[in-house]
Amino acid sequence: MTPRHVFYIIFLFGATILEKVRCEGEHCVAGNPALCPFTNGVIMDCIYHAAIIGGCGCWRCYCPTYAPDIPGHGCVPLPTRIGQSCLFQNNTLSCYILSGVAVCDREAAIPYTCQCLAPWYVPSDDMTECIPKPVQLGDRCTRLAKCEDNIPNAICGEEGQCVCEPGTYPNVDERSCFHAPRIVEEICNEVSTCNNIPFSECVLGQGGISTCQCAPLYNVPNTGRADRCLPSMIGLPCSGNGANCDLI
Repeated sequence: MTPRHVFYIIFLFGATILEKVRCEGEHCVAGNPALCPFTNGVIMDCIYHAAIIGGCGCWRCYCPTYAPDIPGHGCVPLPTRIGQSCLFQNNTLSCYILSGVAVCDREAAIPYTCQCLAPWYVPSDDMTECIPKPVQLGDRCTRLAKCEDNIPNAICGEEGQCVCEPGTYPNVDERSCFHAPRIVEEICNEVSTCNNIPFSECVLGQGGISTCQCAPLYNVPNTGRADRCLPSMIGLPCSGNGANCDLI
């Protein structure tokens, strides 16, 4: 036996002894996590740790990926909802993974919690993501992402999108809803017609905005609300919803 062979045998023997000593302190056996410590409500994973050359392998307890090991605190779960703590991670990355527009806010009502990037985003109803505040009809809405905050006369519809409240109609830019015209000069369109104002019609005006105007040869009353148009000469129709001949 050559000196080289003797050295190799001694090396293997020593490595085995050292490995056995190291393995005696392991916390689990053959992948059984029940023997691992229970920390912060997290069950650690029992994972096989490969041995060095010539030694034995060990089953060891490791924090799972969803709860990384924080020195001095054990396995600390990553936040899974807006409002949960990011204190031990102490950085925005853990919140960013949760939602791309969430940050670890140390100045929140509860410091060091994941919060949506204000004022442009708000939590979803289940608090698992941040969604943009709705600004026009059709945008997603929730209990916290209220349509009426930015879209006049809009509500959150059954499908979770901003829609006009009953009795109102969308503006051309879909950033507001308006009631059906009731007086002359109010905005109108092909959906929201001027039917509530007798002898009026929807007329396209300057700036591309249509408003209710009295039909030719009809005018608004001299007194009171401009909620109707009256005939201005003999022979014109005058029936319907209080229209009369006061202007003649």
